[in-house]
Amino acid sequence: MGGRPKELPDFTRQLHFEFATKDLGSLCYFLGLEASPTPNGLFISQLKYVRDILTRAQLLDSKPVHTPMVVSQYLTTDGSSFSNLTLYLSLVDDLQYLTITRLDFAHGTNSVNQCLHDPTVDHFLAVKRILLYVK
Repeated sequence: MGGRPKELPDFTRQLHFEFATKDLGSLCYFLGLEASPTPNGLFISQLKYVRDILTRAQLLDSKPVHTPMVVSQYLTTDGSSFSNLTLYLSLVDDLQYLTITRLDFAHGTNSVNQCLHDPTVDHFLAVKRILLYVK
């Protein structure tokens, strides 16, 4: 409808007639995506979503890294278990959601996603590295 602004009121009236709707105004934030109007359309960003994740992981003030994983790193099940399983699962889930728009760390996210049943401290360090890369 962006190309035909004169038809927008009729369209919203028809939607309201067919469905229970509410006009909340211009789109700003939806499902972790920020939308900002530009002269050419919308600019979509996940900056707020990433900041929220980094805050929860206590990495907001940390230095970013240039790669999501160490090239020769292979994650094994050896090592001591990570104590906060809920945090690990939550952060891996957030990374998985981010890979919808950011494929550059999908491999690393897939690697840490395979260790959900019993993550080790090394697995959590790998998650932190991916988050620092995202930063």
